[in-house]
Amino acid sequence: MFKPQQILRVLVAEAPGGEMTNLVDFFRFRGFQSTTVTTSDVMMQELKAPAYHVVVLDSEYLGGSGEGIVTQVRRIYGYQAGVIVLLRDGGPKSRIRAMNVGADACLERPVDLEELEAVAWQIYQRLRLSNSTIDDTGAWAFYPGSGVLASPNGQRINLTGSESRVISALAENCGRVVNRQTLIDIMAPGGAPEDTRRLDVVVSRLRAKVKSKSGNELSIKTFRNMGYALSDIQVIA
Repeated sequence: MFKPQQILRVLVAEAPGGEMTNLVDFFRFRGFQSTTVTTSDVMMQELKAPAYHVVVLDSEYLGGSGEGIVTQVRRIYGYQAGVIVLLRDGGPKSRIRAMNVGADACLERPVDLEELEAVAWQIYQRLRLSNSTIDDTGAWAFYPGSGVLASPNGQRINLTGSESRVISALAENCGRVVNRQTLIDIMAPGGAPEDTRRLDVVVSRLRAKVKSKSGNELSIKTFRNMGYALSDIQVIA
């Protein structure tokens, strides 16, 4: 069934006058919800109402390796949220101290945004798969905001624009056949009937890409002379 869920939410704590605006903008560009705080009072107010999947803590803001703040986050959230600590000094001793008090990961600043996104994503997938309150955790998940498909085992597949539009249409009609011309128009508005070959190629390549990257078969079914249908998927929007 079609199941809208909440998207990954990130809280970023940085030093006043810090340079992490690009980090917040990057998360938002990738389709995540992201909020930044620059004072301890505001941060603790945010943390009073558990609302974040991942907390990114800048050690410059926290002081040292931020052990005290990490401990407070764990006291409020337990292990229902991920904690990533960004370190100016990324040496083993600093990383070990932060992880001993509950950090999930430590990255050295200046941080590589692609690496940070990958770490946040894997933490979120772990939480999603281990959270017993989320139904059908074995289902596929589609993130239309960032054009990402996640397999039941947590593997992430970045989709092209055409692939993303096709998956979005099939997910919105989960379990029902979407006719070929509808999908052709979605891929390229005003597409001619002869574009049906392009649709078949997109679906075929998508199946192969998903199988190659995740080891799982995507449940797109072909209905001859009618269209395609998709089942067992959650839309995270």
